[in-house]
Amino acid sequence: MTVLDAYALVAYLRDEPAAEDVTKILRGPTVLSPVNAAEVVDQLVRVFGRDADDVHADLAILSQAGMDMAPLTADIGNEAGRTTTAGNAR
Repeated sequence: MTVLDAYALVAYLRDEPAAEDVTKILRGPTVLSPVNAAEVVDQLVRVFGRDADDVHADLAILSQAGMDMAPLTADIGNEAGRTTTAGNAR
């Protein structure tokens, strides 16, 4: 499972250079915390001038496609840390 941060989704939704990498990540199990969802909306609306309803629709589509929107629990955070650590050790 990959815990997404706001930067990753902003890059994906703005089709920035990292979007291709994020697309690959979204094919697997992913979770977005409410705090990071709020940051995505804030950045895209306030900084980049997107319509808030459009951003919410984008997040809803990603949720329908399999991205979980769930509170980040200690268990999820620990699992994310284990995965990151294991990936860096290779």
